[in-house]
Amino acid sequence: MNKSLISICLIISLMLVAGNAFAKQKTPEEALLLLGKSIYNDQNLSVGFNQSCKSCHNNKSGFADQANTKNPSKNVVSIGSDGISTGNLNAPTAAYAYDSPAMYYDGLFIGGLFWNGRATGHKPFNVGCQVSGYDVDPLFSSLAEQAQGPFTNPAEMALPDSTEVVARVAAADYAYLFNLAFSPVDFTNVPRTFDQIAIAIAYYEESSIMNQFSSAYDTVPSTLTPDQLDGLTLFLGAAQCALCHVTDGGPGAAVFTDFSYDNLGIPINPIIADKGVDPGLGGFIEQVLTAPSGVYPLSLVTVIGDGVLAGDDAAANNGKHKVSTLRNIAITTPYGHNGFFPNLTSIVQFYNTRDPLACSANPTFIPVTPALLDAGMIPGYNGVTGYCWPAPEVETTVNHAELGNLGLSPAQVDSIVAFLEALTDQ
Repeated sequence: MNKSLISICLIISLMLVAGNAFAKQKTPEEALLLLGKSIYNDQNLSVGFNQSCKSCHNNKSGFADQANTKNPSKNVVSIGSDGISTGNLNAPTAAYAYDSPAMYYDGLFIGGLFWNGRATGHKPFNVGCQVSGYDVDPLFSSLAEQAQGPFTNPAEMALPDSTEVVARVAAADYAYLFNLAFSPVDFTNVPRTFDQIAIAIAYYEESSIMNQFSSAYDTVPSTLTPDQLDGLTLFLGAAQCALCHVTDGGPGAAVFTDFSYDNLGIPINPIIADKGVDPGLGGFIEQVLTAPSGVYPLSLVTVIGDGVLAGDDAAANNGKHKVSTLRNIAITTPYGHNGFFPNLTSIVQFYNTRDPLACSANPTFIPVTPALLDAGMIPGYNGVTGYCWPAPEVETTVNHAELGNLGLSPAQVDSIVAFLEALTDQ
């Protein structure tokens, strides 16, 4: 065993004893929630001791990246712990992700987390949890699988491996909580502890702290304004938003996504054009299909195989990304997997006029950029002329059936935006 890890384990055993009196005052549920919150907020779990889960998923910005929401036409991807590295995708909200199922195929690929679904929910977690509902081994959780990714991602928290993650958690002042939340506690068992860390984060992310259902839409009796009610009517009807952003369960329950994947025809974002085009779900399917046997769980390989047999192969899903929740959408700018849209009006109008105002159909018009959209140069909106929507990142799989030429007036676009603003938790 690594000598530094042995030393840390000896120290932590003393910490466990010291924290025992306090731990006895907590139920396993309380301990697991506090443990998950503590890990989520711990900046020491990054290479520069400066970045936590909260850094890119902050409660003040609807659990999206606050640096991006403050300047959405310029900051569209998060900066890693090293202060330099960035990914090629906009950090989505971490809230309201709890209900996403493990990936399955039912005519469409459904479930999983990350923009491309690679946190599939097919990985087993053997953790020895003492909390009801979490006390069955193995557990399966897309949330927990997603939670493990950023720790060792070189463009994010950038720790070298799971051993280092566990060592830093074991040395934290909250480590005693493992003694009550999990059994047995053994920080020398790195794979098991790394899974326990992930389950604790998932438990926190499933809590009412991150899933409040406290927006104007959720109030009974309704406090929606007439304009917001008009927007809801359009959302459910002419705008066809609810085909993917489903309202199942209604106020107090709807998470406004069907957990599927779609290619909206979003243009390349010039801010991160050097990163290339992310292939989305199609790229992940290709990885699964070409990986050696045993790299991915057999259950996932079977799901992917079912899709391929139905003609839903990697090429058919190239450029498709996860349908996002619309909860807190007004405060989680920018929008789209690559952050092309800096405000709600621009993305709603894109859904509305993408095809008739495409640059390919209007070659003399000026292609919009995030900066132009931020300045109000939104094609076809409130008398704006001479601007057009650039070509999609991936043309072959664009959804032309449900969006792109909705025929909405600017006033109707405004009503939809007003409704979307009513989904912000209070």
